[in-house]
Amino acid sequence: MKRLWWQTICGSLLLTLAVSAAIAQPPGPPPGGPGGRMNPQMMMKMGLAMTPPAQLRQLLKLTIEQFDKIKAIHQNMRSKMKSARQSRDFSLMRSTMSNAAGDIQAVLTPTQLKEWQKIAPQVQLFRILGFPIGAIAALNLTNAQLGKLRGIVQGAMQQLRSIPPSQRRAQMTEVRKQAHAKALDVLTNEQRQILTKYEKQNGGARPNRRMRMR
Repeated sequence: MKRLWWQTICGSLLLTLAVSAAIAQPPGPPPGGPGGRMNPQMMMKMGLAMTPPAQLRQLLKLTIEQFDKIKAIHQNMRSKMKSARQSRDFSLMRSTMSNAAGDIQAVLTPTQLKEWQKIAPQVQLFRILGFPIGAIAALNLTNAQLGKLRGIVQGAMQQLRSIPPSQRRAQMTEVRKQAHAKALDVLTNEQRQILTKYEKQNGGARPNRRMRMR
């Protein structure tokens, strides 16, 4: 239950941030501040807070000491996010995640930060489409495939943007499922087999609750 709650909170927040970052003028107050949209570097930073410590350990080859520190940062963030959720304070949620991301950055080495900058867009793309992040290296997607997946996400976001706000939540799940199905069609048979393996290891496919594109 805790895991599901955490994924739902993170997903809702990142989806809101994502739409503001990808669409020129989304409805509601811009989470990026007075200037409007959140820039890609900030989104990349926030991705550190969104990624579970176990996945960061796998992606960045964290030491035991680094993993323990980042795990503690995440636990502290979860506690603060719970309070923010209860009060429905979006601004507090965003600042809490931003601070946690900054703390995580301080734990990483320059080499690890450079690696994160390289893989963060693909990590986020996988998260959006409900693909297990652990499968990134094994799938070894081509640039052409990545381009198609980005197009699918952009199309899904445009679709969401066209839905009246009052109906958006009800239709969001279906839009995500459609994006997930289209994304599977981009993969080769071998890549789909690899993906199925990783999904089974992670409790099945979960067409994502998060959307973000540049």
